[in-house]
Amino acid sequence: MKLHQEDGIVEVAWQDGARGLFHGAWLRDNCSKYFDPSGGQRIQNTLNLGADAYILTQAMSSSLAGENASTPSSSSPTTPHELFKVTWKDGFSHAFPSAWLRQHCFETRQYHHVQPRLWGRDLVSYFPGHVLPTIAHSDVVKVAAGKEAGWEVAAHGFVQWITHLRDYGVALVEGVPTVPGTVMRMADLIAYHRKTHYGDSFQVVSARKPKHLAYTPVELEGTFFFFILRSLLPLRLFFPLFTSFFVLFVSHPPNPVHTDLNYRESSPGIQLLHCLASDAQGGESTFVDGFLAAETLRRESPEDFATLCEVPIPFKVKDGSGFQYYKIPTICVDDAGQLVEVHFNERTRGPLELPAADMARVYRALAHFQEIACRPDLCVEVKMKAGDMVAFNNRRILHGRKAFDPRTGLRHLEGTYVDMDEFGCCLRKNGITPLGIVRAQGGRGGRGMEGSESKGGGKKRAQNQQAFALASVALTQLGQQTGDRRHGKATAPRASL
Repeated sequence: MKLHQEDGIVEVAWQDGARGLFHGAWLRDNCSKYFDPSGGQRIQNTLNLGADAYILTQAMSSSLAGENASTPSSSSPTTPHELFKVTWKDGFSHAFPSAWLRQHCFETRQYHHVQPRLWGRDLVSYFPGHVLPTIAHSDVVKVAAGKEAGWEVAAHGFVQWITHLRDYGVALVEGVPTVPGTVMRMADLIAYHRKTHYGDSFQVVSARKPKHLAYTPVELEGTFFFFILRSLLPLRLFFPLFTSFFVLFVSHPPNPVHTDLNYRESSPGIQLLHCLASDAQGGESTFVDGFLAAETLRRESPEDFATLCEVPIPFKVKDGSGFQYYKIPTICVDDAGQLVEVHFNERTRGPLELPAADMARVYRALAHFQEIACRPDLCVEVKMKAGDMVAFNNRRILHGRKAFDPRTGLRHLEGTYVDMDEFGCCLRKNGITPLGIVRAQGGRGGRGMEGSESKGGGKKRAQNQQAFALASVALTQLGQQTGDRRHGKATAPRASL
């Protein structure tokens, strides 16, 4: 290690050639003595220590056994078992393990990032015999004989399930008991299920007089035709006529894929859908990797990609006597330009709140993204059978379904959600590193925040696009607004399944 006295920075070199720079203030702020060992919270306010507490006067490395201490000027590569001892001007000293510094090194953070595995229709070739990453329920869950309430995770299978969910954004569990409420028990294995204005769970059942598009047999890209035809014909004539029309003319329309509940300030992270009955013909579930769609857009049109990163899109849905409302960009990236989230739902998108001069480019970008997401080579379809339960990242995977014939049998799904931060905590508890992406702050790809674009924003965006190879854009800080969140009976469509 080497101390740059004039800058107050310690330079550390590792045996694999990686180098890191650590400022004296940062090192002092992160001394383990200042943290509670049980809860990990700070027990010392380092902001009150004074200026001398941040000035380094000495730095040396040694083995864990305390041998072979080196001088501050030494720059020889270090091993993971070494300790780095630094001393500040106020006389305080502390030793940092080499491995800990490497883990928190800003310069080498990309080396320990876990990247998502992007996929299209080729996903079916990754898991022979299956369309999606698949695991048996008996490999995920242990149930004590005669004690249904005694569910616990089966270590290896559970880790495999959540790892697939992390890497691919989607994973299917086979053989889940077809008992209502089971989907919530599966969610609770991860953390706890999230209650929304639809309840602890939601039911998607084909109905004769549906109030929600998810409860109808139509594929939801053709809703205009659906409502016109339904208004002109009695129900006894509508279903046979519409089913015949579907079979003859619209068996392969664009995929009506979307993400759920974008109108909430924190949209659900993980969605779980449990198939309780699947006797009807058709109704295949469709999935698209929204990250692959976004990367495709970035490659085909950097301008459209930048537009969808910087412009928050309003979403709204009626909720009893009020309504849910939130604005968020279609594509969210972190400060390095890596994809963090995708939010897209044409049925709950509200009127754009933009100057007229910006409308054309935003509509063009939205249409381009939708066209990419509807390409057959990006979509996989799976006919879920009773006992199948699919879990997917609702901020990455776009999902939908094909039309089905309600005359041929019952179709019943039950779903629930888990918050994304709880899923990340579950990964860490099981020794799994979450995806190496950090939510952007200060208007560079995170959720829409209140404010306005800074001066020179357009020039800065151009500079960032070039510097990050079209991966990093300066994002507009637009208004985060919340609507009436009074809870009541849900009367408007939620994202359809």
